[in-house]
Amino acid sequence: MEHFFRAKNLLDNEGIAFRDDTLVNQQRDVQNRLAGARVYGRTNYVKNFYRLSVKEEDVGRAQAALGKLN
Repeated sequence: MEHFFRAKNLLDNEGIAFRDDTLVNQQRDVQNRLAGARVYGRTNYVKNFYRLSVKEEDVGRAQAALGKLN
């Protein structure tokens, strides 16, 4: 998570436009039917996907900038 925010800050400081395509499943209430009954329950499977997107013409600049994170 820390690397994700560092990457966002680095791209912003370098002036590279990006879009945050993060999918946070904790914000969703996932309900499934249990054994055909009218009882609903939440799943225990929660996974977040963190992704940043840049324009195709900025990919090289973004890769060079993000190489500085290590």
